[in-house]
Amino acid sequence: MKSLHGAEYTMQTDRIEAGTFAVAAAITRGDLFIRGAVEEHVQPIMRKLAEAGAAVSYNDDGVRVRVAANQVLNAIRITSSPYPGFPTDMQPQLAAMLTTAKGTSIITETLFERRFKYIDELARMRASSIWTGAMRASRRNCAPSGRRSSAWAAGTRTGPAKTASGAWRRGRPLDALQSGHRH
Repeated sequence: MKSLHGAEYTMQTDRIEAGTFAVAAAITRGDLFIRGAVEEHVQPIMRKLAEAGAAVSYNDDGVRVRVAANQVLNAIRITSSPYPGFPTDMQPQLAAMLTTAKGTSIITETLFERRFKYIDELARMRASSIWTGAMRASRRNCAPSGRRSSAWAAGTRTGPAKTASGAWRRGRPLDALQSGHRH
């Protein structure tokens, strides 16, 4: 190589990162535009958000997710599968969101048998769940009690899920969020 030269390169957005922000908007009953999200990459996640009751819309610049402040989300069924299906890495975030939904949601894991480690931490935040082999059912918890709680995040996906879930439970924010992933 004789010489180097400058170049411009735009990285594609990460579908898990875009999905995490979208779920955080749904949990907190917000309105969020995710600039740069590629529709074909995030469709499996956005379909589940829409099924739960979020308003999802796409344009050339990204995706918008909206949930009204007083809206109650619906329980849904999720089954993980390889790309382009529903990503297993979005389970903790969706499970946290589903603790705010009306009814019983079913999450089926088909890729990693130990994926449900995050459920125990969500249970510390008063989410109810039932373990049956490769499935977990997540049920809406009682109204927030006003008590504060702390929880440990088992991974980089569980941390954002629990942060958003804590934000939804106004009056029960997390005192601290600990994760092995540091920036």
